[in-house]
Amino acid sequence: GLYLNLGTTWLWPFIILYIVIGLYLGRDIAIYAHYNPLIILAVICLIILSPFLIASALKPFKTALGGTFPLFALVLDLGCLAAYTFYVRAWVKKAS
Repeated sequence: GLYLNLGTTWLWPFIILYIVIGLYLGRDIAIYAHYNPLIILAVICLIILSPFLIASALKPFKTALGGTFPLFALVLDLGCLAAYTFYVRAWVKKAS
């Protein structure tokens, strides 16, 4: 979220979205990791490698798209919002 939205001021509110998604999914991962310790190792590796993975995946898009990168970031943000909404909706339906 920071790599996508930090360069454009009108996309800054979407950083809050990524914080909420991270907290919600982090809680779910912590629940699963309680039952399977290998998940903890996978999460630690992902945290260590995530800056490299994000930069190497998005940097070519940022250079190729140039000035239209904020629109690409907006589309990704809206896609993440939709996926998060469907994820939460599925869990709410499952619980009731």
